[in-house]
Amino acid sequence: MGAIFCTKINGQYIRWNHISILYEQDSKLPGNLRVCPKLSRNHVHLSVSDKMRVRLATQVLSNSVANGLLFYKKYNIPGLNDCDPTSEFCQKFNDCFDALNRKFGAEGLRVNGKDFQFLQSFLVWLNEWQKQYSDGEVKKSEFLSDSTACGLRITIQSTLDLSGYLKSCWNFKYLLTGKINQDKLEVSTVRKKL
Repeated sequence: MGAIFCTKINGQYIRWNHISILYEQDSKLPGNLRVCPKLSRNHVHLSVSDKMRVRLATQVLSNSVANGLLFYKKYNIPGLNDCDPTSEFCQKFNDCFDALNRKFGAEGLRVNGKDFQFLQSFLVWLNEWQKQYSDGEVKKSEFLSDSTACGLRITIQSTLDLSGYLKSCWNFKYLLTGKINQDKLEVSTVRKKL
């Protein structure tokens, strides 16, 4: 990822440099005092193979990174004065990942519940972002790859549709999205092979 890895939010860029500055600042502190203790050099200086590691992406696009950026901004760390859009972007994807990884009944995806509404609003946001790209307001390098945008859209829409179907046809109270995601399916497949 380069200096700019996304698009504009509220007229400001989301910058990879914000993540780098956060890591550099945070790594100066001892482990038990770090704001983002999971953030490592591998998260910031990605090798070719690291770019495909979902765990690294979810740890960067996380609540702790979103909060860490705002924490260091508050202390006037150079380069973080305009990090609010980057923080918002990390938080938005964190919330999306959480909604798509629910494992317990109390937090399951419920039709018209908080996660359901969030996923619907995420799709609207994604569509608006893609429209900015289509209209030329956002460069190709500032938008997701076509396959990533398509994959996100299909995953979210199919999860919403499945939840609605299970509720209307089978009266399911909720959907445990963590039981149907790719990680769960991969683990099951690996166990069967062993």
